[in-house]
Amino acid sequence: MVHAGQKIKFLRESKGWSREQLADKIHKSVETIAKTEQCKRALTMDEAELFGEIFEVDPSYFFKKSNGIVFKNIKNSPAVGFHNTVSVDQNLLSSVIKTLDKMAEFLTKKST
Repeated sequence: MVHAGQKIKFLRESKGWSREQLADKIHKSVETIAKTEQCKRALTMDEAELFGEIFEVDPSYFFKKSNGIVFKNIKNSPAVGFHNTVSVDQNLLSSVIKTLDKMAEFLTKKST
């Protein structure tokens, strides 16, 4: 099972945010973010709602056993599900992000 902290770390990194940036956005300490991501503290329901708002995911995502992510407020997408949400497999999304990072790195090198 993927711990809520691991999911938060994944979402934070997919946005390109540091722990400091996330801590500023949710008005928590960097230490709290670190302990949460390292699975050293449990996530509260209030925090799940806050992280859900920040990352635009359903708060229940942090407590599910599934690797799928449910994004909220997805407009004009052919994959829209119930109430403007779309579910994406976390492993697939991670692979896509890594591929895009490699492409950006390649294009940056090529343009210099």
